[in-house]
Amino acid sequence: MSLDGTAAKRIGNTKIGTIMKKYIYILAAVAALASCAKEASINDDLAATNGSDIHELFVSIPDLVDADTKAAISSTDGTFTWTAGDAIAVKTTTGDVYQFTAETGGSQSARFTYTGTMNGTPAEVKYPYTADFSDTALPTEIASLAGALGADAIRMSGTISDNAVTLSHQNALLKVTFTNVPTFANKVVFDGDVNDVTVSGISLGSRGTVVAYIPVDASTTTFTVSVQDDNSNDIATKSTTSAKSFTAGTIKNMKPVDVDGHIFVFNDDDKVDEARFFATDGSTINYETKSYLTLNVLSDGTTKWCILPTLSWSKTGDPVCLQVFKNGTYVSASDAVWLYRDFTFDTTESSLKTTYRIYVYMSDSQWTIWQTQGSGTSVVKFVTWDGLSTPDTNAIQERNADNNGYIFYYEFATSVYGTKTVKYRFYNECNAGWESKNESGVTINRDIWGANL
Repeated sequence: MSLDGTAAKRIGNTKIGTIMKKYIYILAAVAALASCAKEASINDDLAATNGSDIHELFVSIPDLVDADTKAAISSTDGTFTWTAGDAIAVKTTTGDVYQFTAETGGSQSARFTYTGTMNGTPAEVKYPYTADFSDTALPTEIASLAGALGADAIRMSGTISDNAVTLSHQNALLKVTFTNVPTFANKVVFDGDVNDVTVSGISLGSRGTVVAYIPVDASTTTFTVSVQDDNSNDIATKSTTSAKSFTAGTIKNMKPVDVDGHIFVFNDDDKVDEARFFATDGSTINYETKSYLTLNVLSDGTTKWCILPTLSWSKTGDPVCLQVFKNGTYVSASDAVWLYRDFTFDTTESSLKTTYRIYVYMSDSQWTIWQTQGSGTSVVKFVTWDGLSTPDTNAIQERNADNNGYIFYYEFATSVYGTKTVKYRFYNECNAGWESKNESGVTINRDIWGANL
């Protein structure tokens, strides 16, 4: 069974019957040869070959229904179609069970056949096939985010009428959505009172959205659903405050859960196990306003991470001081990093190497003046000298976090970490007098916020 992007029309109750046995008779005769000396006669041989019974049944799958709106949902959210070779269990009026197999696929209705003798008349159907016509438990492991829409996760049954049947779903589905998910996310885990499911197959190149489908037994249950890394550490979790009812044949849509905050990743040789964050204005550190976070470890044993949640002092655009510890002992620090991005640090040398930045800010009115002074230029140039020499380059421009004005920044490579007395300036490429400088030099071991332009 597969998920088809085009919902197929159901085939109506098409009356079919059992194909009658066909007999092919082969007659072999040997003509008598006569002569004047003798006469012989040969008996005729008669051979008969019996054909096999071929039994047909047309089976249709119903649409799922949105649990809230009661409307049939679109194919992208779970319209199921048969795949050639899918097998169903057919129980007859005598209690015997036979395996019928789909001869075609790609639509919600398909022709199923069984070849052989049959006791009784087909009466009931279950999917997937079991030899004893028993119910099949929902899967506990699903290998892809949309795997619950495939054959292995569907449970259906129905009663045959006029050699055709439209099945009914026996379980419900939960559609879960997580946003701003980090790249090291590995699976979605559903923990319910009735059934548990782990859905894997997450693949992200950058922070993004994960949508997973969870098969749920028809029941009233509380549950917790989490997105986790490859070592079963929770990245984000949502739990119900009261039991939720799941009706067979329906799909519930869980409100999206956002992975809030900035992500800090540490690639190390077991050098750190705790990150401590403190509020700062970029120069003075407030050690009373803080957040201590134990680092989670991925399955490789060397990659660690934490998420600094959005707080009054740690929202996008704010600077924070970061200190790292091992077993309660101080290892290294960076006095200020601005929360305009997520961070990855190399701590193998008991330091905090990363791609530090130098920033400047311009209000909307300042940016207008800058462009006018530069005869319409739309860039801010950046250059360093003395401690580190870089060629002139265009600074990166982004809207400021409060949507008032712009930030411009240059990002240093990790390899220049620790370089001292680096002198720099941001300047207008068309007017060298319209610039910001730091002639005293800075050390590349933190983000720097330059004088406003």
